[in-house]
Amino acid sequence: MIVKHLSLIVLLFISLNKLDVLSLPTVTFDEFFNYTTFSSITVSPNNDQSILIQTTHHVWEENINEEHLYLFKLQDNSKTLITKQASSFQPQWKDNLIALILADSSAKPNQTNQSQYIHLYSLRTNEMIPISIGTEHVHTFIWSTTSMSLYFATRTPQSTDARSAHENEWKDVIDYREQYRGDTIYRADIENMTIVKIEPLVNISYSVHEMICSSDGRQLIYSTEPASSQMENIVDNELYSLDLTKPSPLIPVRLTNNTAVEKNLKWSANGSIFFTVMSEGSVDGEYEEMQGRLYSLNPNNGRIQHWASQFTGEITNYVLLQGDRQGVAILGQLGTEVQVYHQQSIDAVINKLMGWNGTYEKMVTFPGDNSSAIAFIHSSFEKPQEVYFVDRIDQLNAARQITNENQLFTERNLPKGKPYRWTNKDDGTEIEGILLYPPDKFEQKNLPLYVLIHGGPHGADVNTFQPDWYSCGPMIATEGWLVFEPNYRGSTGYGDEFLQGVRFQIVSRPARDILFGVDALIHDGIVDPKRLTIGGYSYGAYLTNWIITQTTRFNAALSGAGAPEHVADWGLTDIPYTSVYMFGGYPWQVPHLYQAEAAIFRMDKVRTPTLIIVPANDIRVAASENYILERALHSRNVPSKMIILPGESHLIPNNPWHGKIKVREEIKWLQKYGDTCIPPCSERGVARRGAAWTNGVVPYEFDSDIIPWLQELVISVMQKMERLIAIENVACVQFRPKLPNDQYYIQIVQGLDCFSYVGQGHSPHVVSLFYPDYFSFYHEQSRPDRDNYIRVLYENIAFANRHNFDKYNDTFVDTLNTSYDYSSIMHYERDAFSWNRLPTIEPLQANVTIGQRDIMSSTDIREVRLLYNCSAIGVILPEITTTTPQNQYSVNTTVLSAWTTNSRKYIRHSASTTHTYYEAYRVTVPINGSYIFTSSSKVDTYGYLYSDSFSPVDTRQNLITEDDDNGGNSQFRFETTLEPNRTYILVATTYRENTTGEYRLIISGLASVNITLVDDASTTLVSSATTNEYATASSKNVLSCYDGELTTDLVIYNRENIFGIYYYNAIQINVPMSDNYVLISSSVVDTYGYLYMNSFTPHNMSSNLLAKDDNNAGNKQFSISYKLYSSITYILITTTYNSNVTGNFRIEVRGPAEVTFSALKQSSSTTRPTSSPSTSRGESSC
Repeated sequence: MIVKHLSLIVLLFISLNKLDVLSLPTVTFDEFFNYTTFSSITVSPNNDQSILIQTTHHVWEENINEEHLYLFKLQDNSKTLITKQASSFQPQWKDNLIALILADSSAKPNQTNQSQYIHLYSLRTNEMIPISIGTEHVHTFIWSTTSMSLYFATRTPQSTDARSAHENEWKDVIDYREQYRGDTIYRADIENMTIVKIEPLVNISYSVHEMICSSDGRQLIYSTEPASSQMENIVDNELYSLDLTKPSPLIPVRLTNNTAVEKNLKWSANGSIFFTVMSEGSVDGEYEEMQGRLYSLNPNNGRIQHWASQFTGEITNYVLLQGDRQGVAILGQLGTEVQVYHQQSIDAVINKLMGWNGTYEKMVTFPGDNSSAIAFIHSSFEKPQEVYFVDRIDQLNAARQITNENQLFTERNLPKGKPYRWTNKDDGTEIEGILLYPPDKFEQKNLPLYVLIHGGPHGADVNTFQPDWYSCGPMIATEGWLVFEPNYRGSTGYGDEFLQGVRFQIVSRPARDILFGVDALIHDGIVDPKRLTIGGYSYGAYLTNWIITQTTRFNAALSGAGAPEHVADWGLTDIPYTSVYMFGGYPWQVPHLYQAEAAIFRMDKVRTPTLIIVPANDIRVAASENYILERALHSRNVPSKMIILPGESHLIPNNPWHGKIKVREEIKWLQKYGDTCIPPCSERGVARRGAAWTNGVVPYEFDSDIIPWLQELVISVMQKMERLIAIENVACVQFRPKLPNDQYYIQIVQGLDCFSYVGQGHSPHVVSLFYPDYFSFYHEQSRPDRDNYIRVLYENIAFANRHNFDKYNDTFVDTLNTSYDYSSIMHYERDAFSWNRLPTIEPLQANVTIGQRDIMSSTDIREVRLLYNCSAIGVILPEITTTTPQNQYSVNTTVLSAWTTNSRKYIRHSASTTHTYYEAYRVTVPINGSYIFTSSSKVDTYGYLYSDSFSPVDTRQNLITEDDDNGGNSQFRFETTLEPNRTYILVATTYRENTTGEYRLIISGLASVNITLVDDASTTLVSSATTNEYATASSKNVLSCYDGELTTDLVIYNRENIFGIYYYNAIQINVPMSDNYVLISSSVVDTYGYLYMNSFTPHNMSSNLLAKDDNNAGNKQFSISYKLYSSITYILITTTYNSNVTGNFRIEVRGPAEVTFSALKQSSSTTRPTSSPSTSRGESSC
């Protein structure tokens, strides 16, 4: 009985606590921005357990940020305000004096020659005394460890004469590179809070970033950075030493010579210098970006040692315990947690100290040989930031809270968070992120989603609560969205390999990580696939800009301070070296990589309404990049809005109102567009509940671009469908033109995509011209029971279309008690939306056909009749009224494809350019009759029809007919009589050169035609009834051989925009007689071959490309069959399928005569044939 009573008490306690949580109000928008941030913690050097705490506060009446500095005494918990005008500089404490830089609210922009001060605050008298140090701003300052002297660095001032001479010569003109000056380091001697002497110690050509003084006061160590603040040359960042015992001017001694950026300097008790390298360079090799690491440097011999080397995460900060006599304590991010770790010595094992879940920050130690007391900041998902103190570092769980700045947030119902993991199915990498649930909806299902992408890319979202304009996830979650924060490839906390995985694929790979995460959330039922939104700031905006070019599944996008391209971004940013590293070279060295990862070249795919936030004075990501994005969206008529924040740099530091309005407008944008799906948005024959058209009447309206004969064609299809559905010709579902008072109707557009909203409920209801899935039905494979009939192969589905394969439950759709129908007109074909031409759907029943588009199946008709309660009683349908001859064009066959840069090129008939992309189709018909060929595309098309065969070299041969724009809107349309038992070749191309884009072919006639894309290596296309010339090539057994080698000395290129390092060998080939030849590779490595005409350009690999192959010869060797002409010079590019592979290879060419080989000199621009080919280089006996 005691146990039962105790259980009841526990349950009652839990229930009461739950009621307390549920009764708490959620945080308001204004409250969210009244959060207090802790800028710094500084402990007393006097061993009296006093702490300086600096906090940031928003002053809304003046639209400014204030930095408050106050003294907290642990002995009596007293708190004394020192100033409300502190700056971003951490105060420096010595004895009873605190040196600090105050924010100068009176300073005017671009004002020069204004006096600058270091202020001294006396703890004895509570006085604040300004110490004038000239007119140049202080870059850094530090107390001497042995005297009352301050060391500080400013930009080296100009003398009055030099400034006057410069103004007389240049007036207001700026000499860009010459305007930058290095720094001067000074020593200021203090007596009675007054400077008695300022002495310049050294002038240097760099800017000083940080300084530390040795414990004996004899050495000053400083780190440098470029005087221009532009990270253009990594050698600008090094450590130097000054011998303070010598008279000035001092001579700096360089301590490091590496590619690392050393930060967070500390001097240990044994005389070593500790520092961190945060994702910027290497201490012992070429520049590379890795997770934050901790090192120590012996200044006497230059030896650098790596501390905590076995830690696999990111070191964010560290402290020396008792001057390093007890080792180091580090703050380490591993996954979504930032915890405290201890290492006793360089060789010791690193141990995690027991503490609270969440994030530890800004840890500091107290002085004293035996002291292990620390202070730190801590927060977690539902626990705001506060400062804590504990006497022993190994007792973190016993720490006491000493501040109460954010008490309000403990009285609010905050979003709950949890880690979430999924797999990138491309390469099997596990990715982790964070889910922030709306208050009171923790772990609920079918929630609207906002993907919040962190910046960096070398950063991470962790278990913390720091609400502001950047970390706005909790506010958006409070507004009702599930906030998904993915730690994509490039994030910290998951190992160096994971972080470096973003290199060369700086947006495409992390984007795939993110999209796989969205797929997983949909698969797990956590999010509503029709209410997806996305956004990010800085690098998060780079990814947002890219992702909306890859998919239309997101209803709204938020892009803040991001770039849609990378060349101008490299040229304008203050960290250009990062771009060079990420892409593996400068823009002129690897232009294809800079272009391949740029969203601007894919803006024609974007349909997502996008809000853009622009800090007007941004240099890190130039403000102009946002104007490019906005203009592109505006040109595409995509809903967009751009908000400019005046006077702000990248981190929006000046006016808190700007950060607040940013989040306000972002939430309004999500509320405006977040629930509105962009077609196609998973709405694809399963009936959607509640979506049937009222009384079965479907009003329609044609888009103005659709010409009359196409309108008649569509009307004829509608009338045929009405009669298919009707029982004994009694009207059930009827189409009619839209009337002025129709609230719901379908708007028929001449689109390329097969898309449609499902049923009534959208206005206007936009549908594709040739895809009538507007009866309120989803696609058959979306049925709840689909897994009993098919297997969906997600690994083969293109990212942008995975949502089209969503499965719906019985509460959302109604199967109408019909069986699964493989033959439904609403069933996808086997390779629907495949990115690699492999199946995306695998029927579990053998010998079934899926994906037919000819006619509604019997089950399709039955389902519509059931949904609309069709019967044989009612109004008889009238005779078909369309003027289109029904007996002639009653059946349509459609094909959707695209011209890409990988399509073949030729000189189209009646044209003069060799840069016209084309695709060729083999066409046969079952019955004799007249057929109409029509194109539908956003580009200007041209069509040719050939009988029996087509040769791209002789485009006049066998030509039957051609057309340019008889179909209207620059589309071809021609009509001709076709015969059965005969093969025709339809060539679809473009009017203008170098034009790519999607297109649709429509062939109308008495019956469906058989149309097949000819996508083999040949470009001379013949009917099956004629002799295949290539088949005879093997009988012409004259063999020519060429031996070559792929080595690291060769030029590298980016094979078909597949990222990596690919070495290639260029071989010129000439033939003595025109005929068919077969080119076959033989190698121990997996080869890939490309055949070009006249020239080859590495950064434009589709130019002049005739044929390519990977594995037609078997054993991972290529085989290319092609008709070669004696009057043309060919270039064979031999490379590898996999990246960074070298090895020997042989090329064997079989044909009617020996061919001539010549090894060509490689070029990063265009490789052209030699004027007099050499027959010796590479040629060998077979």
